[in-house]
Amino acid sequence: MLPAVAAAKDCREYQKVGRGLYLQTFDKTDVTGGVAGLPDRITTDLAPGQSGRVCVGFQNRTGKTIHLRFAAHDFGAGRDGSPVPFATGKEAYGAGSWLRLPPEEQVALDHGDLIWLDVGVDLPADTAGGSAYAGVSASLVDPVASKDPATGNQTKITPSVVVQVFFDVPGDITDGGHVQDVRSTRLVWWDGLKIGKVPVLDRLRGPGIAPVRFRWKNDGSITDDVGATLEIKSSLGGKKVASIDVPARIVLRDARRSFNTVWADDIPLVGRFEPTLRIKRADGTVVTKHLPAIWVIPSWWYLLALVLAIAVPLGLRRRSKRRYRSLEERVAAAEAAHAKSIDDDEWDD
Repeated sequence: MLPAVAAAKDCREYQKVGRGLYLQTFDKTDVTGGVAGLPDRITTDLAPGQSGRVCVGFQNRTGKTIHLRFAAHDFGAGRDGSPVPFATGKEAYGAGSWLRLPPEEQVALDHGDLIWLDVGVDLPADTAGGSAYAGVSASLVDPVASKDPATGNQTKITPSVVVQVFFDVPGDITDGGHVQDVRSTRLVWWDGLKIGKVPVLDRLRGPGIAPVRFRWKNDGSITDDVGATLEIKSSLGGKKVASIDVPARIVLRDARRSFNTVWADDIPLVGRFEPTLRIKRADGTVVTKHLPAIWVIPSWWYLLALVLAIAVPLGLRRRSKRRYRSLEERVAAAEAAHAKSIDDDEWDD
């Protein structure tokens, strides 16, 4: 694996190959089959009415010569709250028009070549304070054939990669957020000892995991950076049995983003456990959410309960039959004794 390429702060340190275009070459480059955007995200703090520039790079890692076309786009939030390019309508944040790309419509890149774009940025004077989002894309000029493995049909696609350009505009800014739609497992059928190889047990055993899901709603006008830690403690004694980190993700302004984690390791054989979700925000604040208790029950207990559910009624029925037979025998014996006493009385007379 070759070392990663560092993001450039000033494109002009490289070889100029066109207006606003600069080239960086490498002797060896990994072949990944695609084009890499560098860096993944750029954040600026320009004020309303100010202008500046950002350096955006795209490297050819396809193993062959390609032609790239560049464009600026608005960004929006996807269904899960993740940033998505090419947004339109109400989902778009409308900052794509603030970017000025080099005038060349397309460039040719040999394998390993890295083209840097000197992108101008102009913020309108009436820009409101808060975060705004845009992106610079590089698309292959020549479509690529793609085969659907399910149907075998071939289609032509135009692969592209996008570098995100985020704006944190000073001004009248609001901040805040809250957790939503917390969902967690209440019961885990689990056999940590994996007793036996019975197929029924294997089905009952299942994955032996406890998934936890939640969403974070960004109520502010600036980008939030949210991560979390899921702590699992035993209800008996309060001992911590697991601590699971949920990787931090950005949450766009006025957007909801989904987070998922799983308690899959170090699950005890049996017990009642109390999960606590600690959500950490970009400003250092922590939001604590206590979740309903999780019961961990060995899967073979289910079979034991099933056996008891069948055996106990059968045992009670057998016991009742024995008692009934014993009662019948005592009644018969009593009747026989009574009949004998009557016969004895008659002989005495």
